[in-house]
Amino acid sequence: MTALNTAVSSSPLRSNIKKFASRAVSTVLKLPPHTTEYRMHRCLRTPMRDGVELIADHYEPQTSTPAGTLLVRGPYGRGFPFSILFAAVYASRGYHVIVQSVRGTFGSGGDFDPMVHEIADGADTAAWLRDQPWFTGSFATVGISYLGFTQWALLTDPPPEMKAAVITVGPHDLSGPRWGRGSFGLNDFLGWSEMVSHQEDPGRVRALVRQVRARRALAQATSALPVGEAARTLLGTGAPWFES
Repeated sequence: MTALNTAVSSSPLRSNIKKFASRAVSTVLKLPPHTTEYRMHRCLRTPMRDGVELIADHYEPQTSTPAGTLLVRGPYGRGFPFSILFAAVYASRGYHVIVQSVRGTFGSGGDFDPMVHEIADGADTAAWLRDQPWFTGSFATVGISYLGFTQWALLTDPPPEMKAAVITVGPHDLSGPRWGRGSFGLNDFLGWSEMVSHQEDPGRVRALVRQVRARRALAQATSALPVGEAARTLLGTGAPWFES
């Protein structure tokens, strides 16, 4: 598998802001100094076996001796904070980093159906990595929450090039958080579904207002009856996976 389009580098201003933020985070975390500059290539198209294309950003270290390759896959976008914590920080220390939006999120094709496609899509992404001219021959994965789940999915049949997985608070089976206490975890899963279904809504101000009101809206939905109808009122048509 090969990329189907040509990468577009990010603007100099955006790159400089990201590099400044990366160095600030490195200082706070007391990391060793950065070792190289990097370039960011946005919106690479990575093909899946069913014809769907997923969108990824490539952080390319400007060194002839890269330290390795990192893969980050998740549904929450490719911007802040992931672009700093899991991309810029590593790229500035010599790693090629791919940050990919899972299907149905932030420009990637297909429909987002939590958990369903991550095994196959992770394997297809690893196959795409294998064919890239800059690939270092092995890779690791890193991420938190659902970014951890995508790592567990890839580990069900890990490709030979996968050498490590750094999973932080990432469930390997999402039925646990939903049903682990014996009854359906309505508050947690409904709140997560509401957040994911609205995370790409336009307008920063509108998004901020929604975030401020989210806790109250969730409390109203979880206290109303019947529960299914209350959830549909909160989610609308934005989270078809919730009742499935």
